Amino acid sequence: MALSDNALVSLEEVKRFYFPDMDKSKSQDDDLLEELIDRITDQFEMYCGIDSFHDDDYTEYLDSAGSCLFVKNIPLNSITSIYNDSDWVWGSDSTATSTDYRIVNDRYVIFKYDLYDGNQNIKITYNGGFETIPGDLKQICIKEVVREFKHRQDFDLLSKSLEDGSTTRVESGLMLSTTQILDKYKRIRAF
Repeated sequence: MALSDNALVSLEEVKRFYFPDMDKSKSQDDDLLEELIDRITDQFEMYCGIDSFHDDDYTEYLDSAGSCLFVKNIPLNSITSIYNDSDWVWGSDSTATSTDYRIVNDRYVIFKYDLYDGNQNIKITYNGGFETIPGDLKQICIKEVVREFKHRQDFDLLSKSLEDGSTTRVESGLMLSTTQILDKYKRIRAF
C-alpha cells in the first residue's frame, strides 16, 4: 500500500517516533500504519473543513456578501484570478484587478469595496495550503496514528489494574490536545 498524496507524515516518521530502534519495527504492520496515516490525515482535513493541508491550486465558487471572501484551503498563498459575475460567464469584464483586493493573514481576501450579494457569483482561482507541513501538525498526526495503532485490539482501553482488573477507558475521537492544535488550522467561515 502507498500513502495518499495528502498524507501529513511518512511511514518512516511514524516508525522513528514509535519504533526508535528500527529493528523493532515490524514490516508486516507497514500497510496498517500507512492506512492509519491516511485515515488520520482525512480526519484532520474534515475537522478543519479543508481539502488538503498541502499546497495546491484550487478553483472555488463562492457566495458574496460584504467585502470579504473566505476560501476553503488555507493558508491562502496567492490568487490567480477573481471573477464577480452573477451570470456565471466569467468573462474579462467581470475580473477583479489585484489593486481591488488583498490577502489578509493568509486566511481570507478583503476588497476595497462591498461586493453585491449573490449566489455562487464569485469564482476564485488560487494556491492554498502548506508547502512544508508545520511541525505541530506532523506531531499530532504521529501521536494519533500511534494511539490508534497501540489500541487497535483494545481501542478504548487506556489502562488496566493488575490487582482488581479495573480499567480506564480512552476518550473517543481525537485527543483534546490534538483538537486544540487543529483549531488554529480550521477554515474561517463567514456567517
